[in-house]
Amino acid sequence: MASILNGIISIGYSDYWGYDVNTQTIIENPGKIKWCELDRIETNPQGTTFRFEITGENEKRIFSQIKDFSQTKFEEGVHKEWFLEGLSEPEYDYYRIDADDAVNVSYLTYIYRDIVELYPSFPYGGRWFGFERVFKEPYSGENKRILDNFRKDIYKQLSAYGCDNAYYFPDQGFGERLYEYINHTTNEWVDFMQSRSYICDDCEDLLIFNMSDYLSGEIILSPGQNIICIIDDFADFRD
Repeated sequence: MASILNGIISIGYSDYWGYDVNTQTIIENPGKIKWCELDRIETNPQGTTFRFEITGENEKRIFSQIKDFSQTKFEEGVHKEWFLEGLSEPEYDYYRIDADDAVNVSYLTYIYRDIVELYPSFPYGGRWFGFERVFKEPYSGENKRILDNFRKDIYKQLSAYGCDNAYYFPDQGFGERLYEYINHTTNEWVDFMQSRSYICDDCEDLLIFNMSDYLSGEIILSPGQNIICIIDDFADFRD
């Protein structure tokens, strides 16, 4: 992954929590949170630094210092349930990855059991409705340039994480149900997405289609149509 990302991978955790041994109190570190690096891989010292945060590492290190958890106190304002949640073995969430490079391209990624979740900045304003706008115009000119640059960045990240396809969908509305299902295997998630069981019966204007159909000109959305999911296999990049 480091060689494909062409930068620096810093593996560690953020110290959201602290522990006062003398008072046996778990405290928060608002405004003082620092990155605690455990390992580093560099393929390009001048490249982007990608922080791979290990889920629950901060909580587990604090817990290892506690001799009797029943005597442990929590500082006022500390969300005890959040700390305990971090202690539990994650069901499917392994790494949280974020980075900001020199040209202000932001990355926020979660690696799960079988699915990688990216948080891209969509074209035309960075939100889903702006992304939909792309597919209501022909694949040419400025629209083609914007979509090509967006997909190149997604494909770069996808390749680094060993993924084959991208599925673009909103994380609000009916798409929120797709987001909640992300802890399943890829096949289970795709079957659920294709079933449309999470969409109301009269929402035929919410489309699922392949990116290749738009690139070839077979699909251009009409003003009243919207998207629930686009499947992108990047076949045009691999050819």
